[in-house]
Amino acid sequence: MSDHAATPDISLRLYGETLAPAAQPREVTVGRLSFTQDGLALRWISYDGVELLRSIAFVVRDADWGTYAPAVRIERDDRRDRQTQLSLSAEMGSGAARLLCRVVVEASETDLTASAEATAVGDFVTNRAGFVVLHPAACAGQPVRVGHVGGNTTESAFPKLISPHQPFLAMQTIVHRPSAGLMIETRFEGEVFEMEDQRNWSDASFKTYSRPLTLPFPYAIRDGETVRQSVHVRISRDAIASQRRPSTSNHDKDPVSVRVLDRSAGTLPMLATGGQPLDYRCNETAMGRLVAMRLPLLLAELDVPGAETGDITALRAAHAATGARLAVMLRRRSGELPALAASGLSPDAVALVGADAALIEEARRIFPAARIGAGTDAFFTEFNRTPPIPADFVFWTVNPTVHADDDASVMETPSVLIDQATTARALCPGTPLWCGPITLRMRFNPNATGPAVPQAKADPPPDVDARQRGLFGAAFTLAQIAAWSSAGIDTLVMHAPFGPRGVIHTRARFPVPWYDEQAEGEQPDGAVYPVYHVLAGLGPRAGSELRAVENSAPERIAALAVRDALWLANLHPEPVTVAVPGMRFRTLDADSFVDAVRNPDGFWDRDAERIIGTVRLGPFAVARLDG
Repeated sequence: MSDHAATPDISLRLYGETLAPAAQPREVTVGRLSFTQDGLALRWISYDGVELLRSIAFVVRDADWGTYAPAVRIERDDRRDRQTQLSLSAEMGSGAARLLCRVVVEASETDLTASAEATAVGDFVTNRAGFVVLHPAACAGQPVRVGHVGGNTTESAFPKLISPHQPFLAMQTIVHRPSAGLMIETRFEGEVFEMEDQRNWSDASFKTYSRPLTLPFPYAIRDGETVRQSVHVRISRDAIASQRRPSTSNHDKDPVSVRVLDRSAGTLPMLATGGQPLDYRCNETAMGRLVAMRLPLLLAELDVPGAETGDITALRAAHAATGARLAVMLRRRSGELPALAASGLSPDAVALVGADAALIEEARRIFPAARIGAGTDAFFTEFNRTPPIPADFVFWTVNPTVHADDDASVMETPSVLIDQATTARALCPGTPLWCGPITLRMRFNPNATGPAVPQAKADPPPDVDARQRGLFGAAFTLAQIAAWSSAGIDTLVMHAPFGPRGVIHTRARFPVPWYDEQAEGEQPDGAVYPVYHVLAGLGPRAGSELRAVENSAPERIAALAVRDALWLANLHPEPVTVAVPGMRFRTLDADSFVDAVRNPDGFWDRDAERIIGTVRLGPFAVARLDG
């Protein structure tokens, strides 16, 4: 094997880059209570294996809603069987303005308190600095009692459909029952708190946060000023809960059982890649890879008057070479539709951002054979708050890293996509739903309050996530497709076709480790990212019948049954054993990574094995099993 084909380190295979060792989250158990301490956050707070809260975290965000991720120092760690105390500290910002933070955690079996002090050195500008408490999305529809500032109480429920605005304001306490026999009261002190439905951004949670959004932001914590807040969780048990023995959660059960049922579950959505016209620029080798994917649809986000001639030519060439349908997404600007007509492109669909009735009518007049869609190129939040007017289809986009970009949070997001689809159908009944482009990072920041910070030419831009080109990206993509398929969405646009935002590697203006060395002859392009094989394997099967799947641990394994094939993805960095019927299988994993990247043709049909009973999936592995 030549040097350029040598197997890269495991970090690059999993995450697309070589990573420095990170501080490991720590499991904390106090009697029946357990949680994971991860930086300034307590995550997956559980009692007897029942999740109470998804997280309690002290969060500091900058003036563009970016989240600081500082190194955290553990100053005290006193853990005992019945009582635990942790003291954590961190520093946010740099230079003339910093925020010195200290969080103290005290826990017993039935009480958990997190207290924070944050002192500004210089005038520290922020959009939020305080505790954030996450209730899991599984609470949707469950009864809740909210105590408000001033003493009044509201008997209500977590929203079933995704709430476009804050369901609860001026909160002091919130009481809910995560399971029979358990009642949880969460109390907030030090600021006025309110809740938002984070499923709008595909987070798997309801978020209670401090400093109401009706107050101006960004704001300054003045030099020497100290912010003090606390969150207190009290667990009450009835007689049934008191008699229960500690149980093991599904996360610890091995093997996971996956079974295909003899029941239809709809059809596989139309799958596409999408990006700006410049994302379609490539050489002959890379274009051959795109053609081989046999995707039924390509999408381009167009600014037609501002697009370079070469970019439009590249898009036209990709359209002709693949034989796929073409969809274009246009932002509402004067002259866009006539300019698109003059470009020589022949779209099968035109997606209009922020369209009114007049623009839709103009699009139908200029492109009478095309489907005309209306929606937003930002989050489902905007779609939910201002539903599009009637059209042939409606659309929105998704990315999983708006509020948290750690691996676990990203892999939790597919679990709430069916809620987005259900809410969209309630807003636009009977209208086909499109989602995308779906990317790991935001394509742009619709909430930024200032211009983007200039970057060095050698640095990747903020819309590039290295995990896109690792096995992580492949597992995430299969989980997304499986979730959207169960939601019955019509069309799904995943990633760009080429480059570090895409599925096929091409040279970028910044170095891409290892992939830049994978040349075929004199061609530097044409290697593929693992995600290529997910879209290439499923794209040609658009419209195929899906079979229902029984999955004992959907939080660990994504599963999708298409025709006679069962697709699986491990959503975690630990290996997992899956119990399945005897089938022929092929795995995309760390061992097959180099072969998959350099020799993609026919990958799923090479070296397939026969299994009986179980299959072992490595970290973020994807497998296809055929009957």
